[in-house]
Amino acid sequence: GVATRNVVPDQATIDFGVRQEAASAQAAFDSAQFVLSTVVTALKANDVPEEAMRTTGLTLRPVYRYDENEPKLVGYVAEGSIRVETQDLRRLATLIDAAVAAGANRIESLRYGFSGEEALREDLLTEAASQARAKAERIAAALGQKVKSVARVQESTVRPMALQRASVAFEAAADASAVVLPGTMSIEARIDVEFILAPEKPAADFPAEAVPAPTGEGTQAPAATQPAPTSDGA
Repeated sequence: GVATRNVVPDQATIDFGVRQEAASAQAAFDSAQFVLSTVVTALKANDVPEEAMRTTGLTLRPVYRYDENEPKLVGYVAEGSIRVETQDLRRLATLIDAAVAAGANRIESLRYGFSGEEALREDLLTEAASQARAKAERIAAALGQKVKSVARVQESTVRPMALQRASVAFEAAADASAVVLPGTMSIEARIDVEFILAPEKPAADFPAEAVPAPTGEGTQAPAATQPAPTSDGA
């Protein structure tokens, strides 16, 4: 059974990324940290509370250039990311613009959500179960059977797919603003049910199979019984 509803998202999660390169590891790390802190300050200035933000990634690695198959260290790359959650989708474009202006140069992902998803999913599970039962009863009736019981139930619900823009780098234009269109998202509940069927009528209610009477063809008549011989003068 499957039940689906389309809803309008009312929350979003976005991951901003920063990538900085420098000749030394310390310089690359410090540069990335500075930009990340600048992004956080810009988001706070746009009424994003600190508890709605968290650091989700921080990496530092060497960069090599290969000359005649020999690696040569040419610098370091530091990357960091900040996850921001908001329940005000009308301001999502403003937050993106603020983060980019503050130095964020990557958007790792953008995911939409619906605050009533769990409650809605419970209703959809009930609907999917009813749908599965009704379908099983229709099939059973066509076979002269009835649904007796349930052998197995398994939920195979797929969570809504996130809108992913993994490792998308961009250059911020001074006169450009982010265009964000949440659209709708689909909430689905799916269950697989195995039912046990039984005959519509008990076996005793079915007439016994008739046994055909012998026709005489291909049958041997029983031999007549002969009296036992007697001896004269016995």
